[in-house]
Amino acid sequence: MKSNLAMLILWIFIVIQGVSAQSAAMLDSPDWTLKKNKDGIKVYLRAEHSSEIKELKIELFIDHPIEAVIRALDDLEAGTEWIYACKEVKILERPSKDEVIYYTRIAFPWPFLDRDAVIRSINHWEGESFVSKSQVVPSYKYKNDLKSVVRMPQLDIEWRFTKIHEGRVHLKYLLKSDPGGLIPTWLIHLALDNGPVQTMKGFVDYIGQLSE
Repeated sequence: MKSNLAMLILWIFIVIQGVSAQSAAMLDSPDWTLKKNKDGIKVYLRAEHSSEIKELKIELFIDHPIEAVIRALDDLEAGTEWIYACKEVKILERPSKDEVIYYTRIAFPWPFLDRDAVIRSINHWEGESFVSKSQVVPSYKYKNDLKSVVRMPQLDIEWRFTKIHEGRVHLKYLLKSDPGGLIPTWLIHLALDNGPVQTMKGFVDYIGQLSE
């Protein structure tokens, strides 16, 4: 009897340890996998535990002063000039000097409908780094009755600009998104990095235009 009780206690201990180890592993973020390294732009992907769609990270250096970089990013309504496939950007509110709520619409190729979102962006400094974080605002009622678009359920973006020295900035860009609608995950992954990479190139070109 005592032997059976001891075995039961041991079995419960092993199960608990196994569950604890599994939980810890889930909390540890998987390593980023380098997908592409071209034209000075590094693209990484990793699995996202709460979604079938992978998370994306882009890193590059920008050879402009950080003040010029921030000025370009803050010029939101010029986003149609440099954000890939962007058809519209409209500022809806500026609750504070560091916060903005805006609407954007992104063109999607046939046979898919365009995507749109209302987004809140908040900016702040972390030491030598300027950080801009954006998320969708699902409750915001603006153009939410359009039949020609799909409202994106998730769009989490982080821009992190770190000053290396005067005239050179390191950019780390993070993206977690879900375009919504009936697009297969495998098809999303095929094109996951194309738009962001083209956006990075357009952003750098736009900074140069503002600096001329």
